[in-house]
Amino acid sequence: MECFLKDADAKSKGDESVKNWVRDVREIAYQAEDLVESFVLDADGRRRRRKGFIRTILCCRLPSPNGIIVLHQFGDEIEAIRTKIDEINGRRSTYGIQDLGGEPERQIDNTVRERRRVVLHATYADLVGMDEEKNRIVEHLLDGSRKKRSVISIVGMGGLGKTTLAKRVFNEAKARFSHSVWVDVSQQYSAVDLLGEILLQVKKTGEEELEKMTRPKREEMLYQTLLADNYLIVMDDVWDTDVWRILSPHLPDAENGSRVLITTRSVEVARSADTSTLPLSWDF
Repeated sequence: MECFLKDADAKSKGDESVKNWVRDVREIAYQAEDLVESFVLDADGRRRRRKGFIRTILCCRLPSPNGIIVLHQFGDEIEAIRTKIDEINGRRSTYGIQDLGGEPERQIDNTVRERRRVVLHATYADLVGMDEEKNRIVEHLLDGSRKKRSVISIVGMGGLGKTTLAKRVFNEAKARFSHSVWVDVSQQYSAVDLLGEILLQVKKTGEEELEKMTRPKREEMLYQTLLADNYLIVMDDVWDTDVWRILSPHLPDAENGSRVLITTRSVEVARSADTSTLPLSWDF
């Protein structure tokens, strides 16, 4: 797919259909990655549950009835992704996107490598805690008695599963909000790009139109778009307090239950975002 993306990027200028195809490819890649991570976490959890018990070789090789159900669910999700990939591949031919050949480029930054490596080695205890904390955060996000915009932060060292926890929360809660946005921040970020990324998700603005907007125009449009409806915005991997200082004025508090969820390594970042809500210390 990466080889096809090279040609798609070249053809996408001025062609909204090709841009949408590129977006679909990236989205299905994220879904596949999430599924692999979830499967590895589940498999590791089942292995650890068996640890310390004397079992026969046969029992160790056969999953429990609950395990069979879980494996069946993973199988259904794999088939759904395969079907989507087939559909995306069919549209590739329609748009005349060619395989440019060569080895796929690997441009995964160190933050992503670290996150992926540690998530794949998470323990079963981590998984149990994740479910408990996920429910607690979702309850806070959906608490109808909290009308004012509030920010909750997940704080912990790099690679402890903050992003995985935030993804589970996001997937469970997003349907309850008029706008739901996931934005990756990391150490190297651009204020203009962050504003644009959020706008792309809430306004469905075309990339060509967005490129012509100045930063003040992006800020104004974001504020006005979010003012009328409640929203959930996840800011993943925030490293410094400037990110919240930049974005906060353009995330209105219309007292309609809007929420922001931040993952960060810094307690200072969490405190600067919302002093009224205690950060969740995710240290297992």
